[in-house]
Amino acid sequence: MLVHSLVMSQYKRPRGLVGLIVAGSLARRATHVERNDWTVDCLDLRPGMRILEIGCGPGLGVEACSRKLEGG
Repeated sequence: MLVHSLVMSQYKRPRGLVGLIVAGSLARRATHVERNDWTVDCLDLRPGMRILEIGCGPGLGVEACSRKLEGG
């Protein structure tokens, strides 16, 4: 019960080693990856554009943007 409570609390505010594991598993869920990719595609990124992401979480959106831009 204690372990379950610890893990569940990490979904609200991930911290520490358990939080890193929980956040990583959430960020890499297929639905989240698809949503990030769709959002980046909607940006219609072009050379010379700059991107500012606020509250980037694990940075998967920033990573996807940098793959689209040369020198990103």
